[in-house]
Amino acid sequence: MTPSKILIVRLRRIGDVVMTTPALTLLKEHFPKARLTYLVEEPYRRLVEGHPALDRVIAIPPQQRFKDFVRLVREVRQERYDVLLDLHGGPRASWITFWSRAKIKAGYAIEGKGFLYDIRVSRRGEKGPIHSVQNHAALVRALGAEFEDTEIPALSLPAPKPDEVERVRAILHHHCHPERSEESHIKCHCEPLGVAIRLEESSRVFRGISSPCATSRHPERIEGSDSKSRPESFEGSHPSTPRQNEILRFTQDDNEGVKQVKLVVLHIGAGNRFRDWGAKNIAALTELLSRVPNVKIALIGASADQKVQAEILASAGGSVIPLAGRLNLIEIRELISRAALFVGPDSGPMHIAASTPTPIVAYFGPTLPAHFAPWRPQGSKVVILEKNLACRPCKQRECLTNDFRCLLTITPAEVFAACRPFLT
Repeated sequence: MTPSKILIVRLRRIGDVVMTTPALTLLKEHFPKARLTYLVEEPYRRLVEGHPALDRVIAIPPQQRFKDFVRLVREVRQERYDVLLDLHGGPRASWITFWSRAKIKAGYAIEGKGFLYDIRVSRRGEKGPIHSVQNHAALVRALGAEFEDTEIPALSLPAPKPDEVERVRAILHHHCHPERSEESHIKCHCEPLGVAIRLEESSRVFRGISSPCATSRHPERIEGSDSKSRPESFEGSHPSTPRQNEILRFTQDDNEGVKQVKLVVLHIGAGNRFRDWGAKNIAALTELLSRVPNVKIALIGASADQKVQAEILASAGGSVIPLAGRLNLIEIRELISRAALFVGPDSGPMHIAASTPTPIVAYFGPTLPAHFAPWRPQGSKVVILEKNLACRPCKQRECLTNDFRCLLTITPAEVFAACRPFLT
C-alpha cells in the first residue's frame, strides 16, 4: 500500500491524543510520501499542531451544529483520502468515517461498529491487556507497515513557542528567585536519568520500580478508557520535544552559596470522581514534600481545580506555587520538562509528563497501567502505585463499593515514599 493522503481521527482528551503520537511517527516513517492530516477538537489542537509528522490539522468545536457537521463531512469527502485511520471510535468519529469516502477505512473491532471499517483491529490482546499506544500502532501495522512492538517510538509533541518558554521561565524565576534580577542568579543543572531503580519497602503496597517490560514498555507497579467526566481543559497548548536524558533543576543563591531548587509538579485535577484522590490527600502530600530541603511544589490543573487549590494553599507553606488554570497545555509540558519530578493520577498531564525525561510517580485507581501507563523508552524512571482489588478495572460509571477504595486507600505516606528517592 502506498497511500498519498491519510486522515487520522482522534477528537478529544489530552492523554488519548498524546498517546496517538507514536502512531503518527510510524505513519511518516513507513509512508514518507503520504500527506498526513489530523482531525481533533479545538481544545486539544495544540497537542498535535506543528507535529513534525503532520502536514495539516483540522480543529473542530467540541459541540457542532448540524449544519457545521455537514460542512465538515463535505470537506472530508472532497479530499478523497486514501486512508482514514479512526483512532477514536466514538459516535461522531464513526459518522465521519462512514461518510468520508476514504478508499480504505481502518479502525477498532468495536461491537456494532465493525461494519464501518475495511480494516479492523481488536483492542484486546490474546495474552492480556494491550497498551493504548500499542493499539494505535497495530492499526498502522494493519496498513502494511512492518515493525516490532519494541520499535514503537516514544511520545513526541511539537515544539513550544518562544513566548510560552519565556512565560514558564518567568514564573519559575519569580517564585524561586523573588528578589533576584532577571538572569544573574539563575542556573540550570542537568543530570542523566540513567537506568530505572528499584525500591524495597516494608509495606505490602510497594513492589518496586523497573523499566518497562520487553513487549510493551510498561513499568512494574507499586501495587496495593473512556469515561463520562468533566473536560480536561487546562488553557490551550503547543507541546515540545523531549530533552533526552536530562532533567532541569533551577538553583538559587543565598548567603551560603548556591543551593539546588528541586521542582515537583503536582497535578491536583482528576477528570472525574473515580480518579479524584481528594484535597485532603493532596494537601497531606504537599506538606510532606515541603519538608524536603529546597523543594518547590507547583500545583497544576484546570480552572475548575482552583477551588481544590485554595484548600491546599490554606494548609500549605511558602513552598507551593499555585498554577491551576494559569498555564496552557504546552506550558504545562514545558514546566514538567524543567522539574525534578511529576506526581499525579492517571490523567492527561501524566501522559504529557511521559513525553519528557522527568521522573514520574503516578497513582492509579479504576484504570490499569497495562492500558494507560506512561509510555516511555526502557530505562525511564516511572513509579506506579495501585491496589490489587477485584473490582479493578471498572467502567467508571458506578463504584461497586461506594467508597472509591481503589484510589483512596493509597495514602499520602505511600506516595511520598515513592517520591523521596527522586528528591535526594
